Amino acid sequence: MKAFLSVSPDLLASLRRGPVRQRMIELGALAGLTLGFLAIAFAVPARGEEPAPLVLKTPLVVDGEVIRLGDLFAIDGEAAETALAAAPAPGERALLYPSRVQLSLREAGFFWANAEGLTRIAVTGASQTLSEDRLVEALEVPLTDALGADGVEILLAGTGGAVHLPPGPEPDLQLDALEADRRTGRFEARLAVSVGPDAPVMIEIAGRATPLVRIPVPARAVEAGTRLAPADFDWIETRADRLTALTVTNLAAVAGKEVRRPLRAGQPIRSSDVMEPLVVSKGQIVSLVFEAPGLRLTDRGRALEDAAAGEPVRVMNMTSNRVITGFTTAAGEVLVGGGAPARLASR
Repeated sequence: MKAFLSVSPDLLASLRRGPVRQRMIELGALAGLTLGFLAIAFAVPARGEEPAPLVLKTPLVVDGEVIRLGDLFAIDGEAAETALAAAPAPGERALLYPSRVQLSLREAGFFWANAEGLTRIAVTGASQTLSEDRLVEALEVPLTDALGADGVEILLAGTGGAVHLPPGPEPDLQLDALEADRRTGRFEARLAVSVGPDAPVMIEIAGRATPLVRIPVPARAVEAGTRLAPADFDWIETRADRLTALTVTNLAAVAGKEVRRPLRAGQPIRSSDVMEPLVVSKGQIVSLVFEAPGLRLTDRGRALEDAAAGEPVRVMNMTSNRVITGFTTAAGEVLVGGGAPARLASR
Protein backbone atom coordinates (compact mmCIF):
# COMPACT_ATOMS: atom_id res chain seq x y z
CA MET A 1 0.00 0.00 0.00
CA LYS A 2 1.31 3.47 -0.92
CA ALA A 3 0.82 6.41 1.47
CA PHE A 4 0.65 10.05 0.23
CA LEU A 5 0.98 13.20 2.40
CA SER A 6 0.25 16.73 1.06
CA VAL A 7 1.00 20.02 2.91
CA SER A 8 -0.62 23.30 1.89
CA PRO A 9 1.63 26.13 0.56
CA ASP A 10 0.09 28.59 3.10
CA LEU A 11 1.20 26.35 6.00
CA LEU A 12 4.73 26.19 4.65
CA ALA A 13 4.83 29.96 4.12
CA SER A 14 3.64 30.66 7.66
CA LEU A 15 6.34 28.36 8.99
CA ARG A 16 8.96 30.44 7.16
CA ARG A 17 7.61 33.84 8.30
CA GLY A 18 6.37 33.23 11.89
CA PRO A 19 8.30 33.60 15.10
CA VAL A 20 10.59 30.76 16.09
CA ARG A 21 8.32 29.45 18.91
CA GLN A 22 5.28 29.42 16.67
CA ARG A 23 7.22 27.65 13.93
CA MET A 24 8.41 24.95 16.38
CA ILE A 25 4.84 24.24 17.52
CA GLU A 26 3.58 24.02 13.97
CA LEU A 27 6.47 21.74 12.95
CA GLY A 28 5.63 19.42 15.88
CA ALA A 29 2.02 19.27 14.79
CA LEU A 30 3.06 18.48 11.25
CA ALA A 31 5.36 15.66 12.43
CA GLY A 32 2.58 14.18 14.59
CA LEU A 33 0.15 14.16 11.70
CA THR A 34 2.73 12.50 9.49
CA LEU A 35 3.55 9.70 11.97
CA GLY A 36 -0.12 9.04 12.70
CA PHE A 37 -0.90 8.76 9.02
CA LEU A 38 1.99 6.36 8.45
CA ALA A 39 0.93 4.20 11.42
CA ILE A 40 -2.59 3.86 10.01
CA ALA A 41 -1.28 3.13 6.55
CA PHE A 42 1.04 0.31 7.65
CA ALA A 43 -1.40 -1.15 10.20
CA VAL A 44 -3.93 -2.04 7.50
CA PRO A 45 -2.88 -5.27 5.77
CA ALA A 46 -2.62 -5.18 2.04
CA ARG A 47 -5.20 -7.03 0.00
CA GLY A 48 -4.44 -10.78 -0.01
CA GLU A 49 -2.38 -10.61 3.27
CA GLU A 50 -5.14 -11.32 5.82
CA PRO A 51 -3.98 -13.23 8.97
CA ALA A 52 -4.20 -17.02 8.71
CA PRO A 53 -7.36 -18.40 10.40
CA LEU A 54 -6.94 -19.99 13.82
CA VAL A 55 -6.89 -23.79 13.91
CA LEU A 56 -7.33 -26.00 16.96
CA LYS A 57 -4.22 -27.85 18.08
CA THR A 58 -4.11 -31.63 17.76
CA PRO A 59 -4.11 -33.41 20.12
CA LEU A 60 -5.61 -31.18 22.79
CA VAL A 61 -3.65 -32.15 25.91
CA VAL A 62 -3.17 -29.83 28.86
CA ASP A 63 -0.57 -30.15 31.61
CA GLY A 64 -1.51 -27.89 34.49
CA GLU A 65 -4.42 -26.79 36.64
CA VAL A 66 -6.15 -24.53 34.08
CA ILE A 67 -7.11 -24.77 30.39
CA ARG A 68 -5.96 -21.61 28.59
CA LEU A 69 -6.45 -20.23 25.07
CA GLY A 70 -2.80 -21.01 24.36
CA ASP A 71 -3.52 -24.69 25.03
CA LEU A 72 -6.08 -24.69 22.20
CA PHE A 73 -4.55 -22.34 19.61
CA ALA A 74 -1.07 -21.29 18.49
CA ILE A 75 -1.23 -17.75 19.87
CA ASP A 76 1.21 -15.76 22.00
CA GLY A 77 1.18 -12.98 24.54
CA GLU A 78 -1.41 -12.21 27.18
CA ALA A 79 -4.17 -13.75 25.07
CA ALA A 80 -2.53 -17.17 25.33
CA GLU A 81 -2.82 -16.95 29.14
CA THR A 82 -6.58 -16.37 29.09
CA ALA A 83 -8.14 -19.01 31.38
CA LEU A 84 -11.13 -20.97 30.10
CA ALA A 85 -11.81 -23.74 32.64
CA ALA A 86 -10.23 -26.01 35.23
CA ALA A 87 -7.98 -28.66 33.69
CA PRO A 88 -9.12 -32.31 33.84
CA ALA A 89 -7.35 -34.88 36.02
CA PRO A 90 -4.55 -36.91 34.36
CA GLY A 91 -6.01 -39.12 31.63
CA GLU A 92 -9.53 -37.67 31.96
CA ARG A 93 -11.38 -35.31 29.60
CA ALA A 94 -13.01 -31.91 29.92
CA LEU A 95 -15.57 -30.61 27.39
CA LEU A 96 -15.69 -26.94 26.39
CA TYR A 97 -18.43 -25.10 24.49
CA PRO A 98 -17.08 -23.63 21.22
CA SER A 99 -19.21 -20.48 21.66
CA ARG A 100 -17.52 -19.79 25.00
CA VAL A 101 -14.10 -20.22 23.40
CA GLN A 102 -15.04 -17.92 20.48
CA LEU A 103 -16.17 -15.22 22.92
CA SER A 104 -12.86 -15.36 24.79
CA LEU A 105 -10.98 -15.15 21.49
CA ARG A 106 -12.97 -12.08 20.36
CA GLU A 107 -12.28 -10.36 23.66
CA ALA A 108 -8.57 -11.03 23.07
CA GLY A 109 -8.74 -9.72 19.48
CA PHE A 110 -8.84 -13.06 17.64
CA PHE A 111 -11.41 -14.89 15.57
CA TRP A 112 -12.04 -18.62 15.16
CA ALA A 113 -14.66 -19.66 12.61
CA ASN A 114 -15.18 -23.25 13.92
CA ALA A 115 -15.30 -24.46 10.33
CA GLU A 116 -15.53 -28.06 11.58
CA GLY A 117 -18.87 -27.32 13.23
CA LEU A 118 -17.79 -28.70 16.60
CA THR A 119 -20.43 -28.82 19.32
CA ARG A 120 -17.90 -29.63 22.05
CA ILE A 121 -14.12 -29.31 22.36
CA ALA A 122 -12.55 -32.25 24.22
CA VAL A 123 -9.38 -31.56 26.20
CA THR A 124 -7.44 -34.40 27.86
CA GLY A 125 -5.33 -34.09 30.99
CA ALA A 126 -1.67 -34.94 30.35
CA SER A 127 -0.69 -38.24 31.96
CA GLN A 128 1.50 -41.29 31.96
CA THR A 129 -0.12 -44.69 32.28
CA LEU A 130 0.60 -47.34 34.85
CA SER A 131 -0.20 -50.62 33.11
CA GLU A 132 -1.73 -53.69 34.70
CA ASP A 133 1.59 -55.46 34.16
CA ARG A 134 3.33 -52.98 36.50
CA LEU A 135 0.63 -53.45 39.13
CA VAL A 136 0.86 -57.23 38.89
CA GLU A 137 4.66 -57.06 39.11
CA ALA A 138 4.43 -55.03 42.33
CA LEU A 139 1.99 -57.54 43.88
CA GLU A 140 3.50 -60.83 42.70
CA VAL A 141 6.10 -61.44 45.42
CA PRO A 142 3.95 -60.23 48.37
CA LEU A 143 1.01 -62.38 47.26
CA THR A 144 3.25 -65.41 46.67
CA ASP A 145 4.49 -65.10 50.25
CA ALA A 146 1.01 -64.43 51.64
CA LEU A 147 -0.45 -67.54 49.98
CA GLY A 148 2.58 -69.76 50.65
CA ALA A 149 2.86 -70.75 46.98
CA ASP A 150 5.66 -71.20 44.44
CA GLY A 151 4.13 -68.31 42.50
CA VAL A 152 0.76 -66.73 41.76
CA GLU A 153 -1.39 -65.90 38.77
CA ILE A 154 -3.03 -62.53 39.45
CA LEU A 155 -6.31 -61.27 38.03
CA LEU A 156 -7.06 -57.62 38.87
CA ALA A 157 -10.62 -56.35 39.23
CA GLY A 158 -11.87 -52.99 38.00
CA THR A 159 -8.65 -51.30 36.83
CA GLY A 160 -9.97 -50.68 33.31
CA GLY A 161 -6.65 -51.75 31.82
CA ALA A 162 -4.43 -48.91 33.11
CA VAL A 163 -4.05 -46.27 35.83
CA HIS A 164 -3.33 -42.66 34.80
CA LEU A 165 -0.75 -40.67 36.75
CA PRO A 166 0.62 -37.12 36.43
CA PRO A 167 3.39 -36.82 33.82
CA GLY A 168 6.92 -37.05 35.13
CA PRO A 169 9.67 -39.59 35.81
CA GLU A 170 9.13 -43.34 35.98
CA PRO A 171 6.73 -44.01 38.88
CA ASP A 172 7.92 -45.90 41.95
CA LEU A 173 5.50 -48.45 43.45
CA GLN A 174 5.56 -49.52 47.09
CA LEU A 175 3.11 -51.87 48.81
CA ASP A 176 1.34 -50.01 51.62
CA ALA A 177 -1.17 -52.67 52.75
CA LEU A 178 -2.27 -56.18 51.75
CA GLU A 179 -5.01 -58.56 52.87
CA ALA A 180 -5.29 -61.99 51.20
CA ASP A 181 -7.52 -65.01 51.81
CA ARG A 182 -5.54 -68.26 51.47
CA ARG A 183 -8.66 -70.31 50.81
CA THR A 184 -10.16 -68.23 48.00
CA GLY A 185 -7.11 -66.27 46.85
CA ARG A 186 -9.07 -63.01 46.93
CA PHE A 187 -7.08 -59.97 48.03
CA GLU A 188 -7.22 -56.23 48.61
CA ALA A 189 -4.10 -54.09 48.38
CA ARG A 190 -3.04 -50.46 48.59
CA LEU A 191 -0.05 -49.21 46.62
CA ALA A 192 1.80 -45.93 47.19
CA VAL A 193 2.81 -44.60 43.76
CA SER A 194 5.39 -41.80 43.69
CA VAL A 195 6.05 -39.58 40.66
CA GLY A 196 8.98 -37.28 41.33
CA PRO A 197 9.14 -35.34 44.61
CA ASP A 198 5.36 -34.98 44.97
CA ALA A 199 3.45 -36.85 47.65
CA PRO A 200 2.64 -40.44 46.61
CA VAL A 201 -0.71 -41.29 45.07
CA MET A 202 -2.56 -44.10 46.87
CA ILE A 203 -4.13 -46.73 44.60
CA GLU A 204 -6.63 -49.27 45.93
CA ILE A 205 -6.55 -52.61 44.09
CA ALA A 206 -8.59 -55.79 44.48
CA GLY A 207 -8.53 -59.09 42.66
CA ARG A 208 -7.82 -62.78 42.92
CA ALA A 209 -4.51 -64.63 43.09
CA THR A 210 -4.35 -68.29 42.10
CA PRO A 211 -1.40 -70.23 43.59
CA LEU A 212 1.06 -71.71 41.11
CA VAL A 213 2.96 -74.96 41.64
CA ARG A 214 6.28 -75.93 40.06
CA ILE A 215 6.09 -79.39 38.52
CA PRO A 216 8.49 -81.50 36.44
CA VAL A 217 7.55 -82.11 32.79
CA PRO A 218 9.35 -83.98 30.01
CA ALA A 219 11.89 -81.79 28.23
CA ARG A 220 11.24 -83.80 25.06
CA ALA A 221 8.94 -86.55 23.83
CA VAL A 222 9.70 -89.82 25.63
CA GLU A 223 8.91 -93.28 24.29
CA ALA A 224 7.42 -96.08 26.36
CA GLY A 225 10.00 -98.29 28.04
CA THR A 226 12.49 -95.44 28.59
CA ARG A 227 14.04 -95.19 32.04
CA LEU A 228 13.82 -91.57 33.17
CA ALA A 229 16.76 -89.54 34.48
CA PRO A 230 16.80 -86.03 36.03
CA ALA A 231 18.19 -84.58 32.78
CA ASP A 232 14.98 -85.62 30.99
CA PHE A 233 12.90 -82.96 32.78
CA ASP A 234 12.14 -79.25 32.70
CA TRP A 235 10.20 -77.33 35.34
CA ILE A 236 7.09 -75.26 34.72
CA GLU A 237 4.65 -73.31 36.88
CA THR A 238 1.00 -74.25 36.60
CA ARG A 239 -2.14 -73.31 38.48
CA ALA A 240 -2.67 -75.45 41.56
CA ASP A 241 -6.39 -75.75 40.83
CA ARG A 242 -5.62 -77.50 37.53
CA LEU A 243 -3.72 -80.36 39.15
CA THR A 244 -5.28 -83.74 39.91
CA ALA A 245 -4.43 -86.30 42.55
CA LEU A 246 -2.41 -88.20 39.92
CA THR A 247 -0.27 -85.23 38.79
CA VAL A 248 3.42 -85.72 39.59
CA THR A 249 4.72 -82.68 41.50
CA ASN A 250 8.22 -83.77 42.52
CA LEU A 251 11.15 -85.23 40.63
CA ALA A 252 11.73 -88.08 43.07
CA ALA A 253 8.41 -89.60 42.04
CA VAL A 254 9.55 -90.11 38.44
CA ALA A 255 13.35 -90.10 38.27
CA GLY A 256 14.60 -93.65 37.76
CA LYS A 257 11.12 -94.87 36.79
CA GLU A 258 10.24 -96.48 33.49
CA VAL A 259 7.77 -94.90 31.09
CA ARG A 260 4.60 -96.97 30.80
CA ARG A 261 3.12 -94.96 27.90
CA PRO A 262 4.58 -92.23 25.63
CA LEU A 263 5.02 -88.80 27.23
CA ARG A 264 4.64 -85.46 25.43
CA ALA A 265 7.13 -82.64 25.90
CA GLY A 266 6.05 -79.94 28.36
CA GLN A 267 2.93 -81.80 29.53
CA PRO A 268 2.25 -82.77 33.17
CA ILE A 269 3.00 -86.38 34.07
CA ARG A 270 0.53 -88.63 35.89
CA SER A 271 1.73 -91.22 38.34
CA SER A 272 0.06 -93.86 36.18
CA ASP A 273 2.29 -92.85 33.23
CA VAL A 274 5.39 -94.32 34.89
CA MET A 275 6.27 -97.47 36.77
CA GLU A 276 9.16 -99.09 38.50
CA PRO A 277 11.60 -100.60 35.98
CA LEU A 278 10.66 -104.14 34.97
CA VAL A 279 12.85 -106.89 36.39
CA VAL A 280 10.72 -109.67 34.93
CA SER A 281 9.16 -109.71 31.47
CA LYS A 282 6.32 -111.86 30.24
CA GLY A 283 7.67 -115.21 28.96
CA GLN A 284 11.00 -114.80 30.72
CA ILE A 285 12.53 -117.84 32.46
CA VAL A 286 13.02 -116.96 36.13
CA SER A 287 14.33 -118.62 39.28
CA LEU A 288 11.67 -119.64 41.78
CA VAL A 289 13.03 -119.36 45.33
CA PHE A 290 11.56 -120.83 48.51
CA GLU A 291 13.33 -119.82 51.69
CA ALA A 292 12.91 -120.90 55.30
CA PRO A 293 15.24 -120.75 58.29
CA GLY A 294 18.23 -122.84 57.28
CA LEU A 295 16.62 -123.84 53.98
CA ARG A 296 16.70 -122.47 50.41
CA LEU A 297 15.03 -124.33 47.51
CA THR A 298 15.08 -123.19 43.88
CA ASP A 299 13.27 -124.19 40.74
CA ARG A 300 12.62 -122.79 37.29
CA GLY A 301 9.51 -121.04 36.10
CA ARG A 302 8.15 -118.98 33.22
CA ALA A 303 6.74 -115.52 33.94
CA LEU A 304 3.18 -115.04 32.69
CA GLU A 305 3.29 -111.23 32.97
CA ASP A 306 5.60 -108.27 33.38
CA ALA A 307 6.57 -107.20 36.88
CA ALA A 308 8.76 -104.61 38.57
CA ALA A 309 10.79 -105.22 41.70
CA GLY A 310 8.56 -105.98 44.68
CA GLU A 311 5.44 -106.54 42.59
CA PRO A 312 3.44 -109.79 42.58
CA VAL A 313 3.78 -111.89 39.43
CA ARG A 314 2.15 -115.07 38.17
CA VAL A 315 4.63 -117.77 37.18
CA MET A 316 4.24 -121.30 35.78
CA ASN A 317 6.42 -123.86 37.58
CA MET A 318 8.21 -125.64 34.75
CA THR A 319 8.54 -128.82 36.82
CA SER A 320 4.92 -129.21 37.94
CA ASN A 321 3.24 -126.96 35.32
CA ARG A 322 1.34 -125.35 38.16
CA VAL A 323 0.67 -121.58 38.11
CA ILE A 324 1.78 -119.92 41.31
CA THR A 325 2.12 -116.32 42.46
CA GLY A 326 5.33 -114.92 43.84
CA PHE A 327 7.05 -111.59 44.40
CA THR A 328 9.91 -110.32 42.29
CA THR A 329 13.24 -109.19 43.67
CA ALA A 330 15.58 -106.58 42.26
CA ALA A 331 17.77 -109.45 41.02
CA GLY A 332 14.91 -110.83 38.91
CA GLU A 333 14.15 -113.82 41.14
CA VAL A 334 10.63 -114.74 42.24
CA LEU A 335 10.08 -115.51 45.92
CA VAL A 336 7.34 -118.07 46.53
CA GLY A 337 5.71 -119.50 49.62
CA GLY A 338 3.56 -118.03 52.38
CA GLY A 339 6.30 -115.86 53.86
CA ALA A 340 7.49 -114.38 50.57
CA PRO A 341 6.28 -110.78 51.19
CA ALA A 342 7.89 -110.69 54.63
CA ARG A 343 11.13 -112.13 53.32
CA LEU A 344 11.13 -109.60 50.50
CA ALA A 345 10.56 -106.72 52.93
CA SER A 346 13.46 -107.86 55.10
CA ARG A 347 15.92 -107.67 52.22
